[in-house]
Amino acid sequence: CRYVWIACVSQMLDTINNTPARSFASIVTAGPFTRGTARSLGVMLANRLDASRPVLLDEWTDTASAELAKMQADYHWSWALCYFLTHNRNYATSMRHLGRQYLEKDRGNFREHFGRVARRMEFEFAQFLAHVQPGFRADLCTWDWETRWTPLAAGSHSTRRIHARRGYQATGVEIEAGRTYTFSATGTWSIGKAECDADGLDGMGLLQAAVLDGLKLSAPFPLGSAGDFIASGSGNLYVRCSEAWHQLADNSGSVTLRIER
Repeated sequence: CRYVWIACVSQMLDTINNTPARSFASIVTAGPFTRGTARSLGVMLANRLDASRPVLLDEWTDTASAELAKMQADYHWSWALCYFLTHNRNYATSMRHLGRQYLEKDRGNFREHFGRVARRMEFEFAQFLAHVQPGFRADLCTWDWETRWTPLAAGSHSTRRIHARRGYQATGVEIEAGRTYTFSATGTWSIGKAECDADGLDGMGLLQAAVLDGLKLSAPFPLGSAGDFIASGSGNLYVRCSEAWHQLADNSGSVTLRIER
């Protein structure tokens, strides 16, 4: 599968960024979004005084204009969901299979394909909506749900390689509220063409972390190349290279993160 960055008309992102976020259920069950507009156009055509001419723009009713705006918004939200499912590595295979079913006139069932991962998918879609803009790569921001998570026993440690061009990455460490953790990150990565270590450069490239408790993500907090922190809450520790989400694709390199208790 070839992954691509967001490249779309600005109106789509305006809709996504400036209207209340829609749930999976509301997008999937919306039905054909041209239905209301078609109905309004049918009424205007039927009411023409001259059946030989088209309906002029200044003859559009308020209802028809509202239906057209709704159709456009419905399409934009449908596009957002389809883009997310097609390019997120966790769901792309199922989405392609569902698409083939539709093309072959075998109306696939969305719940059948995605029902068992619905809560995770809702979480990832919310993260997608929070960060999407031109240049965003959904494949680079896929969440890892397969890593095994374990608490660190006193005196033990865990080591992971963290890549600059990815979103949040699993450390495998389940942290516990109130405990102190020591960390070090060795190596360098590049933010665009600028090379730096995990302390970052000019505000970018800093190693940062967040804690996922269930499906609730904490606010990010800085780590850097070495130090310690007291866990303010319990959950799974994720880390990333701090960089604008839509600019991850031109990053390169990695650091090796060691966490110990």
